[in-house]
Amino acid sequence: VGGNPSTGTVTLSAPAPSGGVEVTVGHNSSALAEELAVAAIVNVPTGATSATFTVNTYGVAATTTAPVTANLGGVTRFAVLTVDPAAAAAPTLSALTLNPTSLVGGTSSTGTVTLSAAAPAGGSVVTLSENSTATSVPASVTVPAGATSANFTVTTTAVTTSTSVTISAVFAGVTRTAVLTVNPSAPPTPAAPTLVSPAASATPTQPVTFDWSDVANAASYEIQIDDSSTIAAPFRANQTGIIA
Repeated sequence: VGGNPSTGTVTLSAPAPSGGVEVTVGHNSSALAEELAVAAIVNVPTGATSATFTVNTYGVAATTTAPVTANLGGVTRFAVLTVDPAAAAAPTLSALTLNPTSLVGGTSSTGTVTLSAAAPAGGSVVTLSENSTATSVPASVTVPAGATSANFTVTTTAVTTSTSVTISAVFAGVTRTAVLTVNPSAPPTPAAPTLVSPAASATPTQPVTFDWSDVANAASYEIQIDDSSTIAAPFRANQTGIIA
């Protein structure tokens, strides 16, 4: 793999004489380090038949073949060094997001899992889970080969109180979580109540008892009493919370 060294060995047909033998080595590949780009010398010591040298390499984008030559006394030998690109790092799970992160029960949110690198051939399967019956997610989602993310749907059910649900995604030993808030639906807007008593334009005796029809989903009532038909502030009386 580019960036790693290789060891070259030159071998003679007989032991080197006194003073050793100098063998010229070289190459013309950009995948190999410069120290051998121009002919270099490897010394075989006296009495030895071989000597080693180091060939350093560079990182490459594609597999490259680089012939390395050795020359002595008009005889040339060569060996081919194959330099491979570094293997792509295996992707891990980098993020899990939800959109929206808060919704009304009965609606859905879109989840997205994101990998640190593109999924390999065959895709990457990310396992999903949740910790509440208020939501439902698929058992897994597959990030397609060459992609870095994939979406999935989080469905929800109606709830009576606001519920926080943790959605989890697991891939290659890494777990990511995101929180989804499921809210109860708002009650319908109450209708206007109808006056029961006193009748319109009546002149009742004191004290006056006011009564009006009950209205579904009303949390409280406000009664405004004035001496003008415009019923404008300041009122003669104004009270909230009276329940008929």
